[in-house]
Amino acid sequence: MNTVFPSAWGTTYGNYILVPSFHNIYFETQRVVFPFIGEIIRNSAIFTEAPMASLNFSIALLVEILDRHSGRINKIVLVLAILSTFSTTGYIFIVILFILIFFKKDAGINVYKLIISIPVLVLFILVLVYLLKQKSTYGVESTALRVDDFRAGILTWLQHPILGSGLSNTTFLVKNMGMWRTNTGFSNSITEILAEGGVYLSYLYFYAFFKGLSNSIKNKNKEYSIFVIMTFYLFVTTIFTYQYILLFLLVWFRSSRFSVEEY
Repeated sequence: MNTVFPSAWGTTYGNYILVPSFHNIYFETQRVVFPFIGEIIRNSAIFTEAPMASLNFSIALLVEILDRHSGRINKIVLVLAILSTFSTTGYIFIVILFILIFFKKDAGINVYKLIISIPVLVLFILVLVYLLKQKSTYGVESTALRVDDFRAGILTWLQHPILGSGLSNTTFLVKNMGMWRTNTGFSNSITEILAEGGVYLSYLYFYAFFKGLSNSIKNKNKEYSIFVIMTFYLFVTTIFTYQYILLFLLVWFRSSRFSVEEY
């Protein structure tokens, strides 16, 4: 229609790359290649990478599920948004979330649930294997980077177990990363807070998750339990250690308030 024209926004991974921008509300930052399909643009929204978009879409979906007044259309749109990021962590998030929602409807485990859950589990494993294979084949070294991040984070924590190496002090993390790496960015929150904050600061994070889950179980609030569990999954798989949205959620878990309307 020639009504929307991209501008140029620069980023660098050793070399400058021009990234199309549409009115500064959508950026085409990443692409993925699939066999028989070709190159597809990953939905990264306003973020620098698709996993960050997937993270925010995932949290929004959890809020919609917790909000009893939310319509089904909102949830469907957010699920499609997560799928459009082509993020492995986002896809796994959706599968785990659907399984938890499926089993929360009643406490009993009957034959019907077992019959349904077995093929779902098999499908989940097949999809996961396929995505990991595509990542390793077409996603360069993203899978290896994530694994190395966990290794480097745990190693750094063991070197400074009590107080950590210092907040936002990435020097020790980088030193413990594989020598083969050219990208020294970090990809998960759990080992970052262990490495940089040690037991001293990590306790506050883990206690908030524990408090939120224990209170939800005590009050038999299954939706809130799912919210806490899936937020912890994002904490393990995605980097947003010091972002306000995570800190807000941790305070919320600690406060033992279960309703979205209360906030």
